[in-house]
Amino acid sequence: MPKLTGGQTVIESLKAQGVDTVFGIISIHNLDLFDSLFGSQDSIQFIGGRLELGCGFMADGYTRATGKPGILFTSTGPGAADSMGAIGEAYFSGSPILEITTNVEQEFLGSGKLATHETKDQLGMFKAVTDWNAMIPEVESIPDNITEAFDRFQTRRPRPIELEIPTNLLATEADVEMLTARQPDIPQGDPNQVEKALQMLLKAKRPAILVGEEVQQLGGTQQIIELAEKLGAAVVTSDGAKGAFPEDHAQSLGQIMGRRIWGENPVQDWLGTCDLVIVLGSILPQRSTSGIGLQLPKEMVHVLLDGEAMARTTPLPCPSSPTPRPWSSSGWAPSATRMFIRATDSRTTSQPSEARFARVWKRAGAMSCGSTRPCARLLPGTPSSLWTRRWPPAGPPAAWRSTNPGPTCIPTVGSDLGSPSRRPSAPKLASRIVRWSA
Repeated sequence: MPKLTGGQTVIESLKAQGVDTVFGIISIHNLDLFDSLFGSQDSIQFIGGRLELGCGFMADGYTRATGKPGILFTSTGPGAADSMGAIGEAYFSGSPILEITTNVEQEFLGSGKLATHETKDQLGMFKAVTDWNAMIPEVESIPDNITEAFDRFQTRRPRPIELEIPTNLLATEADVEMLTARQPDIPQGDPNQVEKALQMLLKAKRPAILVGEEVQQLGGTQQIIELAEKLGAAVVTSDGAKGAFPEDHAQSLGQIMGRRIWGENPVQDWLGTCDLVIVLGSILPQRSTSGIGLQLPKEMVHVLLDGEAMARTTPLPCPSSPTPRPWSSSGWAPSATRMFIRATDSRTTSQPSEARFARVWKRAGAMSCGSTRPCARLLPGTPSSLWTRRWPPAGPPAAWRSTNPGPTCIPTVGSDLGSPSRRPSAPKLASRIVRWSA
């Protein structure tokens, strides 16, 4: 086993997971970590900033653009606390950010002796905005914890994870067993429940597909396109999933957001006229279902990695709509979609005619911004931009950046760094101009 410092172990563990970009702030507490990062600058690029908050937002933008976890380095006390706003937004939105921060030396943990930047309960502070967090007690435990974090990103609803390392461990040497990336054990769903869902699917005369934010992060767009074409089903996207299904596809009806600050959206009422909705990878939050009066069909098939969240949020009918009777299964949307495709191989469906969606398209077109080209991103900062962002068409997967948090320009920096669709010819729509000054 190689003898490595704690800082070196962190960097090598991240490299084993395929990490090539990190964001963060250099501080007195994490100098040994950045010394180790300096030695790997040929394989990992570092993006710094003035505040941990901004670096956190950049990490969020990066993960939304790439589908890969955003990595954030911060430091003890005020530095870690300054990232809380960005981590809180990532928790709500379902963005996988791994924040690796420091704490005071082990001898001062919880002592109250006022070591530099000593915090009363830093680990407890992060519990409210992370899916999981942990204090690492020894250098030898670093690979296990980082591997566990990446496993969780792929097997649960993607949300931030925070790992704390006492400052003294970053310079401490130990014999370390390095781990390689593991093949995650992704939930596939109960076979009996899957069979029930397949029967509901085959009986449906007018199914619709609602694509959610998990597809944006974990993939599955091509399988959903195939399923939609086999079923002749219209496809809509939930809040946070714009771009997960190409909006230039003949069967796309765009986003479900409407009313309140989003403006009128005929898709909201149209969805309730279907006899089945297949929800793939959307948590169905109150904010974008009953909170905006979304009409839902009586029958629902719901596939989501986070089974606990599904129990809390499904169903969420609007008061004027019938209560859906959902089939639910904790599982990965691409796997479930492949099962649905195989089940419909023997079913012959006609492609949806333009007349079928003519009324919806006519009304939607009247409210569009007039853009016919896929847009690279939209930077929302006002209610008017939230209304506007529904309509510009999003083309290939990961070509659309919809950034809600804080200073709207900052997540876009991370998005640009990681986006596979950075094309000079793609128009960029901005809700406000930000002038940078030295």
